[in-house]
Amino acid sequence: MKKFLIILLSFITLETIHSQDPQFTQFYANSLHLNPALAGKDLSPRFHSGYRNQWPEIKNAYVTYNLEYDDFIEKIHGGLGLQFLHDKTANGVLNTNLITLSYAYHIKISKGWSSSFSLKGGFQQKSFNTSQAQFGDQIDEIRGFVYSTNQTINNPSSSYFDAGAGCVFFSSEIASFLPIHLLELQFIT
Repeated sequence: MKKFLIILLSFITLETIHSQDPQFTQFYANSLHLNPALAGKDLSPRFHSGYRNQWPEIKNAYVTYNLEYDDFIEKIHGGLGLQFLHDKTANGVLNTNLITLSYAYHIKISKGWSSSFSLKGGFQQKSFNTSQAQFGDQIDEIRGFVYSTNQTINNPSSSYFDAGAGCVFFSSEIASFLPIHLLELQFIT
């Protein structure tokens, strides 16, 4: 078992992953967004909702909505989770919609310790609203945004498959847990 954990932790440190995900002030309240391995961890149905309006004085600069549902299902020895997320940036210039399904397999390691390994798959759609965007070539030094732009956006919308995996180790004797988000892959079409 120790060899497995060493190999697993080595894999995590070798992988470099870049992403642009919405940020929540109370990230722990959005458990499936934090780590899909938390699906079914409480052994009962859970419904989470999250809302963030960062910098509301700047005309809805970053507004994010997140809905999650997960439950433990004894027949499959794990939890299933469903997540809906909508992120609106710059008052709707950049919009992101996400729907994911997570499966977390729960394993009892020892008397006090358990673990959960998960897979997540989803569909993500991003769109760029060119009619609301403002570019640098539209600015007049004195009068502000008065010119039309020469920028061309060939594909203002993109949809792709989003996959991920994660694991979590937790104990009933200790109030905290160790979440490890293993992998996040995006297949852009």
